[in-house]
Order: sequence, then structure tokens, then C-alpha cells
Amino acid sequence: SKLERQGKLDVEVVRSSHGKSLRSGGRQLNQKPSPVQHYSDTKLANSLLGTHLSSLFPSVTTVVVSPGMVNTGLWRNFSAPYRAVTYPLRALALRSPEDAAEGVFYAAAAAEVEEEKGSGCIFLVDGVRGQQSEVAEDKVKAKELYEVCAELIEQKKPRTF
Repeated sequence: SKLERQGKLDVEVVRSSHGKSLRSGGRQLNQKPSPVQHYSDTKLANSLLGTHLSSLFPSVTTVVVSPGMVNTGLWRNFSAPYRAVTYPLRALALRSPEDAAEGVFYAAAAAEVEEEKGSGCIFLVDGVRGQQSEVAEDKVKAKELYEVCAELIEQKKPRTF
């Protein structure tokens, strides 16, 4: 992408779910990331954006929700043998998308979250306040990601003539 060529895009690689165990630095930008890397990168990005939004709007509480492992269509990106081996566990132990959505609804409506108003970015796991990783709370990285996102959005805006 244009941002990669300009050296503005620094890819962070997350190696576990919930963005709890992170490794910075990263892979080569031309190296195809695994489905797990894609998934983990999105978790880190959500956390970083929550961190930056709390800086932009200090009187508002930003909530990042971890719904846990959910049996969604994301599994389609794994190899067929891996899906076959993990299916029994996924079917029995993982949450349905409907169950996972309850955590998001809780974050939007719970009195406990309302009481946190103005306390920055909070991280909820199963409706309980958790601790984000150190890199997910990095205000410099959070601002950089926000700026990259703003630039990408600006590039994609429809042009009027």
C-alpha cells in the first residue's frame, strides 16, 4: 500500500487471543500472515483504537470488549485438516455468536460501566474488568494507528466533481 511504501505502517504481530501476549516488531510486510496473525492483529488494533479514543475524548469511557473464543465463520480460513481436528472442541466449548454478543450488550448498558465514566479505556472480559497488554495501552502506537486509519479513510472517500 501507499502507507507501506512511505514507511508509515508498522505491523505489530500479536501471538495470542485477547491481545494479552504481544510481540512487537514484526514480520516482513510482503510475508502473508497466518489466519491467527490476522485475527490477533485485529484484536490489538481494536485495543489501540480504544486507547487513543480515550485520549481524544477524556470525559467519555471507551470500552474494549473481549467476547472470548467464538465459533464463527473465521474458522473457514484455517486448513480443512485443522478444522476437522478442532471441530469437536469448537462445537462443544466455544461460544455461539449470540452468546458472545451478550458481552457487547453488557458493555453498552451495564451500570458498572456507566460508573466508570471518564476513566479512560477499560477492557472487559465476560463482563469483568481485565487488564490489556502493555502494548495495547501504548499511547504513541495508539495515536500512530489512529492516524494511519484516518489517512486510509481519507484516501477512500468518494470524490465529488
